[in-house]
Amino acid sequence: DGTVLLGCGTVSEWFTLAGCYDVTLTLTDNNGCQNSSTSNDFICVESPPLASFEPSSNELATYDTEVFFDNNSFGASTYEWIFGDPDGNNYSTEENPSHTYPNVGGEYNVLLTAYSALGCKDTAWAKIIVNEDIVFYVPKTFTPDIDGYNDYFIPIFTAGFNHY
Repeated sequence: DGTVLLGCGTVSEWFTLAGCYDVTLTLTDNNGCQNSSTSNDFICVESPPLASFEPSSNELATYDTEVFFDNNSFGASTYEWIFGDPDGNNYSTEENPSHTYPNVGGEYNVLLTAYSALGCKDTAWAKIIVNEDIVFYVPKTFTPDIDGYNDYFIPIFTAGFNHY
């Protein structure tokens, strides 16, 4: 990177930019005579990966809870996904996985960890919300005989609605 280090013994240099660097060793004796040796591309510094992904949907309904994940990471070669639900199938190493969430309402944090070939990593996350559907039916008939069954002509809600 153009840095010159002087002295005998161990020397160190911190490379801050990605790329391959030549290393030259120059020896000078007490009479001023010099000899050099260069190793081309002796040190290669890798850029860190950039993790990024896009879910097919961030908000789902309980009747369709499958999400496809489009991996837009850059500079990575392997991936680890944690889908954020308590299901036993909560993990994947595929590049572009899909996952089916439980068909009950809830919020799930998806975490992608992208690894470079040399083990550098970056993470990205997104929230997936499963909205509980309002499920109801309206009876076709009613029997106002006060026996507790269909005494009133009203819609019946079974999920996703608090009827206080």
